Amino acid sequence: MNLMLRAKNTGELNLERVFARVLVVIGGGFWFFAMIGLQNMGYRQVYSLPELTKAAALGIAPLALTVVVFALGMYYERLAGVILIAIAAAMIVWGVLAHWGEVVLWMTAFSVLVAPTGFSGVLYMLAARTQEVQELTAKTAAA
Repeated sequence: MNLMLRAKNTGELNLERVFARVLVVIGGGFWFFAMIGLQNMGYRQVYSLPELTKAAALGIAPLALTVVVFALGMYYERLAGVILIAIAAAMIVWGVLAHWGEVVLWMTAFSVLVAPTGFSGVLYMLAARTQEVQELTAKTAAA
C-alpha cells in the first residue's frame, strides 16, 4: 500500500470523502473550542484581553493540526487516513497511561475522541480505495 499515492479527481466527491472531510472539520472545531474552554476562565461576565489571548493560543495547536490533516487529506488520502488512525490509537494509549479507570470516562473518550477520529481515518482509506476501483473500472472499460 503506497501511502504517498496522490489522489486524483479530488473534485469528484464520493460519500467517503465528504464524510471524512466533514468529520475532520467538525473535530477540529470541537478541539479548538475544547482547548479554549480548558483555559478555566471562571464564570465572570467580562474577560480581559490577556485571558482571551491565552485561551485562543491554547486552541491554535489543535486547529493547526486539523488544517494540516485536512489539506493532506485533499491530496494524500491514504496518508491522512493512517495519521488519523494512529491518532485514535494514541488516544487509547494515552488513556491507559493516564490510568483512566472509570467506565464513564472511557465511554466519553471513545464516543467523543477515539471513534470519530478513527472513523475519519477509515473513511479516508475507503475514499482512496474507491478511487482506485473507479480507475481500474475505467481502464477495463476502455480496453
